[in-house]
Amino acid sequence: MLLLSKHWTRIMLPPEDGLESHMDSIVGRRIRQERERLGVSQDQLASMVGLGNRSQVHKVEAGDRRVDSMELRRFADALGVSMDALFDQARGEIIVHSRGGDDRMTQWGLDLLADMQYAADQVESRGW
Repeated sequence: MLLLSKHWTRIMLPPEDGLESHMDSIVGRRIRQERERLGVSQDQLASMVGLGNRSQVHKVEAGDRRVDSMELRRFADALGVSMDALFDQARGEIIVHSRGGDDRMTQWGLDLLADMQYAADQVESRGW
């Protein structure tokens, strides 16, 4: 988990040796969340991104198979999201909590997240 605050002086990350597998897990979980949000099967997604079969998608979603940058681009395109959205845990949590609910609330949450990021960027760039 990343903790960024005016009052915190460090960023909390998994241990160095576990960072890569942690990121693979986040990317895989986000791919699964977006796939389920769209109602797409693993077989369909495998076909959309040019993977051999659903087991390859399952391995990616489980964090057991790393994707290269070209594959990540194909996943993002197939799922209709930006590549950076596949690294964004907060976005994934909003989608998971809103599943089965009102799409307007999902969009509100995503807009709020974007506004918070913009505000944090402004504070940082102005040295406040």
